[in-house]
Amino acid sequence: MKFNDISKMLVRTIKKVGIQYRSISVFKALSDQTRSMEKEVRQTTGSEVIDSGDVPLSRQQYKSYLQECEHGDAQLFTFPKSNTKLYLISSAISSFNPKRFYQLLNKVRPDLLLLQISPFSEVKNSSIIENPEILINSSENILPSEEIYYSIRKHLLSRGMLIGEQQLPNKYNILHSHRLSKLLQALTSMWAVRNNVRIALIDIPEMTYKQIIANSLSLREFQNIFDTIAIEHGVDDKFSLYETAIRCFPDVFLFFSDKYMASVINRLINHCTRSNIKKLLLFCGCGQTRSLKDYIRREGYEYKIENCLKVPERYETLIRRETVDMLIEKIVILEVIMNNNVNERIDEEIYLSDVSQSSLEWIKEEVTKELGAENIDIRMRLFEDLIKKYLNERVEKEKIGNQRRITAMKSKILNAPPMI
Repeated sequence: MKFNDISKMLVRTIKKVGIQYRSISVFKALSDQTRSMEKEVRQTTGSEVIDSGDVPLSRQQYKSYLQECEHGDAQLFTFPKSNTKLYLISSAISSFNPKRFYQLLNKVRPDLLLLQISPFSEVKNSSIIENPEILINSSENILPSEEIYYSIRKHLLSRGMLIGEQQLPNKYNILHSHRLSKLLQALTSMWAVRNNVRIALIDIPEMTYKQIIANSLSLREFQNIFDTIAIEHGVDDKFSLYETAIRCFPDVFLFFSDKYMASVINRLINHCTRSNIKKLLLFCGCGQTRSLKDYIRREGYEYKIENCLKVPERYETLIRRETVDMLIEKIVILEVIMNNNVNERIDEEIYLSDVSQSSLEWIKEEVTKELGAENIDIRMRLFEDLIKKYLNERVEKEKIGNQRRITAMKSKILNAPPMI
């Protein structure tokens, strides 16, 4: 089917929610995009190669993509050698409509589904490098929980989208997904089970993602990033702390994920060619429909999965290498930003069970390697103390942001033209 039909469906999906916008609406923006879709498709067939290596998009370019696609986006990339089509779809979590997205899947009918979710913990980086096809899972393994499954099922049944009964798979997984809603995961897996389509989890492994970011920046840079994010969250708290981090520093929090996913997609195309797969559909975070397409077009990315998974050595300056304790502080900052189980417990006791296992494993590994296993308990206590410290700092910084918001509102009122 023509891509403009799919784009129109996405417009209807978002429009169904009935959200009104102050300036140009996303409906008009996507309609304008639809009218020029044939031209857009020709421009992104892969024949125009960008040779810009591992250089990330600028922060401003990332922010532009995030703003343009804030409420959803649809893009198409055609690989010229195999003529395989990749549909890139995003939707804001607040405007997710199960019925419309189920219709979208029925219209596109992809041969392989891709989700921006980190692979299961038992999948090792070395295995991905040797064989990216291990990221492709049977669809029933992607169901996030029984409660969410039945919520989606009830919604679709009441709207005549499901016919007949479907036996509920009895396996659920805790997936590392920061950019996709659980409802979208459940709906996608439900459609895939019914249509015998497999799903690939193609986001960068969570622990590798954290390690690369932590070792790429100094502790001082981390502290400044945290302060900025917490203040901005105080100014506008409709987004989670992690979403605020992405909006403020997308070149830090999206680049490594984008680069890795682009490499995996390019490698999976070889599998698709052998398996006669002609249509892939990717659900990803808002804004990444555009940035991913840019990275996919870069020359040689299909050979660089190993580079995307390579963790740099611990950060060091001309004077010294950062210590284990400094690394633990970075891990704490990432944990507070990314883990809702932690950053929502401001006035409560923090337990290690609330912390992501990847962070705990990372600390134990570094402490054992550098200080010996006998120092693990001491460093774990340091870890807990630092979490409490940064949760308190977050509260103080958010107060500053909230005060800025109030001051800006007062200034706007005072400077408003007199009513006639």
